[in-house]
Amino acid sequence: MLVRMLYASRAAAPRFKPEQPNSLGVLKMSDMKDQEKQLVEWLSDMNEDDALALAKRMLLEEGADPLRVLELCRMGMDIVGKRFENGEYFLPELVLAGEMLENIGAIAKPLIVQAPGTESKRLAKVLIGTVHGDLHDIGKNIVSFMLDINGFEVKDIGVDVPVQTFLDEIDA
Repeated sequence: MLVRMLYASRAAAPRFKPEQPNSLGVLKMSDMKDQEKQLVEWLSDMNEDDALALAKRMLLEEGADPLRVLELCRMGMDIVGKRFENGEYFLPELVLAGEMLENIGAIAKPLIVQAPGTESKRLAKVLIGTVHGDLHDIGKNIVSFMLDINGFEVKDIGVDVPVQTFLDEIDA
């Protein structure tokens, strides 16, 4: 709620740069439709309501490829990460970005369809959690989400997890 109030009172100019390449080079801005560029812009500029509404419309009404929408989200998150590194964004922006990503992911993930008769190919297994004494899970949730949609089997053991639990889970 605090994050939303900060943005309601903030009158910052958009900082989205349409020519900014993504980190993997998978999807280029020049190859994107206007509404795809708009989604990346709204995500990276913390325009939560519009970004969620657009993603929902793309996925549920227009039948957009959920993997493409998730790639657009990843691009928006890359921009958010760069802004955080440059001191333009701070913890509230990371929290809001993580919330937007989780909300869109919750809509997109069930729509990812496998070819009939094929198994989901997983690249590797990843165990993730935050260590005992750390109750913050923003980064963990974002990393878990990104690993999952990129083909990794992720086992999230939560927050404030004792070291022994990590060791036990690795041996299991």
